[in-house]
This record gives sequence, structure tokens and C-alpha cells, in this order.
Amino acid sequence: MDSAQHLHGFVLALLVVSLSALLVRAAPIVEFSGDDSSGSSRTIPLSTNWESLAEWLHSEVLKLRDQQFRDVFHLPVNNSSFSLYTIKLPQITVADGCLSFEFKKEHCLRTIAMGLQEYLEYMDYVKDSYTSGKDDVEKVRHTIQNLSADVFQRMKNPKSFTKLEINTKDILSHSSDSEWGQAVNVHLILREFTNFMEKTYLAIRNINERKSRKIIFV
Repeated sequence: MDSAQHLHGFVLALLVVSLSALLVRAAPIVEFSGDDSSGSSRTIPLSTNWESLAEWLHSEVLKLRDQQFRDVFHLPVNNSSFSLYTIKLPQITVADGCLSFEFKKEHCLRTIAMGLQEYLEYMDYVKDSYTSGKDDVEKVRHTIQNLSADVFQRMKNPKSFTKLEINTKDILSHSSDSEWGQAVNVHLILREFTNFMEKTYLAIRNINERKSRKIIFV
């Protein structure tokens, strides 16, 4: 009888731990909507799981990129199909200090924050052009806002960050007036954002690992 009670208690404990982990992973993050018109500053709670959020965003954008390719071009996914088409969108490089030995946390966070803000603008173009995937695009867009707010709050001097004013037409020059041109532009945006989020996830993981090592050796 005692062994059965112990087993029952052990199973309940496992369920509680598993449920807690799921709740942490799925915990909502406060949305950041830009400047407060009242002039007062708002403190946005930091996510305890921004690494998982970045990983989810990378995975979703990757799936969205491949789905758009199949839906619009009616071809098996082949990322080299438009390799000759280029578009100048944010990317994380060695100089940003996110992944190299010359780690520069503040510079890295600023690069990620600025990149997310710029891609957020382009998601509006993606949603308008790729109408069959607008629901998925909106989920991605909302998650970008959440992650952007989180990264923004981790900066030492977030007030120095200036919101970008972007005219997408200046960059999207692949005959964006035609349906084909719009489809190509959407693919390029999703392709570049997939690459950006892959590096962003690695950068956030690097920051977390450095923080963990620092705590261990203190």
C-alpha cells in the first residue's frame, strides 16, 4: 500500500513539473507598440524564455517561406531558385559582435532590435501580397513585436534607439507592381528574415550561455 502511494505521489510530481515547463514555454509576452503618446515611459516585463521565442519565430518563418514558395510558384522548395535575386535587408554579421570572440552585448542587442523593427515593416507587405497566408503572417508579425520589445528592454540605453522610418518601395525593386514581382519580393523577404532569425537565435543562446557561465564562476 505504501509503495502504491509513493508511486502515485511520484507520478503527480512529474505531471506538475511537466505542466510548469509547458506554461513557461507558452507564457505570453507583453506587446510593444512603440512610443507612448502620453509621454510616460512604460516598463515591459522581460520574457524568461526569449531563446525559445526566437527559436519558434525562426521555425515559423522557415515554414512560411517554404509554404509561400509551394503555393505561389507551384514548385518543390528549392532555395537556390532565386539565388541571383538580391535584396538589402538586415543581417547579423561578425562585426556585430553577437557570435564572435569579440563579444559586444550592447551592440548585438541593438543590431537585433533594429533588424526586428525593420522586418516588422516588411511583414505588412508580405501580409498584403501573400493573402492566402495572412493569418500565419500575422502570428509571425505579433511574435516579432513581442521579441523586439523584449530585446529593447535588455538594452542599457533603450532611449537612444530611434524608431526606423522605412519606405519599402525604395528597397523592393523587383517589378513590385506585377503579381510575379510581388511574389518574388515576398520570397526574398522571408528568405532573408529566415537567415536573420537563425543568427538571432544563436546570438540569444550565446548571450544566455555567457550569463550562465558568469553566474557559475561568481
